[in-house]
Amino acid sequence: GYAVLSVNFRGSTGFGRDFLTASYGEWGGQMHDDLLDAVMWAERENIALPNRTCIYGGSYGGYAALAGLTLTPTFFACGVSVVGISNLVTLANSFPPYWLPYRAHMLQRIGGDPADPEGRAFLESVSPLFFADRIQRPLLIVHGANDPRVPQGESDQIVEAMQLHGTPVTYLLFEDEGHGLSKEPNRLAMLGAGEAFLHQNLGGRCLCDETLLGDARRVARADTQNLLAPAPSSDTPPRPYESSEEGEGGVEERSEQQGLFTRLLLRA
Repeated sequence: GYAVLSVNFRGSTGFGRDFLTASYGEWGGQMHDDLLDAVMWAERENIALPNRTCIYGGSYGGYAALAGLTLTPTFFACGVSVVGISNLVTLANSFPPYWLPYRAHMLQRIGGDPADPEGRAFLESVSPLFFADRIQRPLLIVHGANDPRVPQGESDQIVEAMQLHGTPVTYLLFEDEGHGLSKEPNRLAMLGAGEAFLHQNLGGRCLCDETLLGDARRVARADTQNLLAPAPSSDTPPRPYESSEEGEGGVEERSEQQGLFTRLLLRA
C-alpha cells in the first residue's frame, strides 16, 4: 500500500498571517524545501521506504510536482501533475481581464513581475519548463482543456519540451474539463491511470481495470499512449524501481490555500 502524509508547508492557511506570507517569493524555494524535509522525516521515522516517493498535486501542487522532478531531479521516484503550472511567466501573462485586481497580489506571491527584467529572470529560475532537460523520473500530466485559471498551454509546453529532449511522458487531456476534473467518468479514468502509474513506479498493488485504462487511453495524447500499455497481471511481480541514492517513500502535503494541494505518496 501507500502511506500519505499531509504537510502544512509554508503558505498554508490556518496558522496565522506570518506563516501564510512566508511563502511569498518562495515557489521552488523554501516551499519546496518543506516538502523535501517532510520526505526525509518520513524516512527517518520508518514510515516510507527509500526511493519510493511520488510527488502528486494539482494547480500549485502540480507546479510543485513539476518542480520536484526538475529542481531536485533524483529525489522523487515519480510525479503526477494535475492542471499544473510549468512557467510562471506565461501564467502571469495569461491572467484574464477580470483577474487584474488580483494580479498584483499574485505577482507578490510568486515573487516577481515578468514585465520587469529582474522579476522575469527570477520567475524563469523557478519555472520547471526551463529545466525540462533535467527530468529523469516518470511523469504523468493531467489537464482540462477549458481551464480558465491554469491554461492548457502550461501542460502542453512542458510535454513538448520533454519530447524535444527525448524524455517519455504520459499526458491525459480532458476536453470537457476545466481547473480540475469534475465529471465522475473522467475522474475514474484519471484514477485508473494513476493507479497503474504508481504500480509501475512504486510497486504497489493495482486493480488495473481495463475499462478505466481504456478510458484514459482515449484522452491520452497519441504520442504518449505507450506509457499506458496494459499493466501486468496481479500475479506478475511489479517492476522494481531503480534509483540513485536519493528519494523516499511517500508523502502527501496539502495547502488549503484556494483549495490547492500537493501530495507525496509514500511506498510503505
